Amino acid sequence: MLATSALQPLSKKKHIVFGCGFRKYSGYSRNLFSLLLNDPTYNTNIYWVCNNENELQELKKIAPNNFINKYSLKWWAITFHSKAYIFTHDTTDISPITYSWIKAINLWHGRPIKKIGYDSPVERNWIEEKSKKGLEIPYSRWDYVFSYDSAHSKIIEQCWRIPTCKIIEKSPPGPSHNTVNPNTYSKYSFVILYAPTFRDYMSEFALLRSPEVRVWLEKNNAAILFRGHPSRGKKLDTEELHSNIINVTTNPNIYEIFLQADLLITDYSSIVFDFLEFKKPTLLLWDGLEKYSETYSLYLNKSDINPSNLILQPIELSRKSIDELKNLKENPFTFTLNQELSKEELSALL
Repeated sequence: MLATSALQPLSKKKHIVFGCGFRKYSGYSRNLFSLLLNDPTYNTNIYWVCNNENELQELKKIAPNNFINKYSLKWWAITFHSKAYIFTHDTTDISPITYSWIKAINLWHGRPIKKIGYDSPVERNWIEEKSKKGLEIPYSRWDYVFSYDSAHSKIIEQCWRIPTCKIIEKSPPGPSHNTVNPNTYSKYSFVILYAPTFRDYMSEFALLRSPEVRVWLEKNNAAILFRGHPSRGKKLDTEELHSNIINVTTNPNIYEIFLQADLLITDYSSIVFDFLEFKKPTLLLWDGLEKYSETYSLYLNKSDINPSNLILQPIELSRKSIDELKNLKENPFTFTLNQELSKEELSALL
């Protein structure tokens, strides 16, 4: 960063560049980007960094003048003349170089459920290796980090060693809901999105293989849309399962799926925070909790979850009525999330 300081007089510092760690047009950075697209104060100076063809095709339709291909000549020029990077994971979502004049704003992707950073034995080893080589730890370069509740602020301070003055105790603005008119699965009376996180073992598919759940799906004319974690989802052959179970892992538009789902079932994934923005209920399936905790320590425990929003075995889903699922609380947690950042606060930040 010090090496780039000498270039500062050459930068016009006018652009705001967005990116997402999943190499998709998604996450809180997408929400904020889409909000600013409709604001004449910003819409000529904001850009989304494209990493793959699916992302590119979607952005060509909705923001033909506001995307840049990563590592293109235009990308080099835009990032050099930027004043802020806004991302969900790290500045490398956007560029391997963060110039000294650029503010790095981390929206993350919800409140972390699994332990991360210095709290994670796996990541701590990675941090120590970088330190031994004299390499910069990514967290040290972030100027602002969003916090989703009071406990999350303490997690941020501890896991990334971010000082309090850099923590914004607000939720990023939510998504616009005018994505795609949901009608793909209209033949079903009830649609469940099942989106588990990754594990080192394959038991996240137990729900999909449960005979009781299959009978329940048929009885209620319900469907499960399975969206696996990128490291796991493509390993499931849905043809061996049931006609009411549909693998949507390769669908690049998670918001299209959110709109069509009546309920989210997940486990230890922060996708629950994205889904909260759609004002629909979530059911947490914490099957294999003890085994999972052996590998991935959790920030949450059972007392953080509303009892009605938690099941510990897949068969418990088959014992619930559709009405019962529809009436679950939208926020499955017992804690209160921070308020959304206002337009005025956003303008002041940018």
